[in-house]
Amino acid sequence: MFDLAVGDFDGDGLQDVFLGTGVAWYFSSGGQAEWRFLNRMPEHASQLLFGDFDADGRTDVLALHGSSMEVSWAGLSPWQTINTTTFPLSDMAIGDFNDDGRPTCSSPPARSGGTRRAARTGRHSHS
Repeated sequence: MFDLAVGDFDGDGLQDVFLGTGVAWYFSSGGQAEWRFLNRMPEHASQLLFGDFDADGRTDVLALHGSSMEVSWAGLSPWQTINTTTFPLSDMAIGDFNDDGRPTCSSPPARSGGTRRAARTGRHSHS
């Protein structure tokens, strides 16, 4: 069974198809090109969330490892811890919740009320 997702992994402005095999990640540019290797990572697409968190035009990959929220920039970099959470990935959503044009990872309201914004990333460097 294939485990696919969609995002712009090459920064060309078109949606690409992402494949997580359990051994590595690949993408197909525009969903019409050959599969291109991204990274040697064990996660399947269904274990991940996707968004352009650093606004560089390429989709970043978010995962939970224990309570650590970790990002792989454009699916190319090693994991970088950006925050912690007590919520499972299935309770999180990616979206522009504050209307600034950038995605944020959000979790259910805290007990005191309101939405808990779990991750907004800043600058980083790609290897």
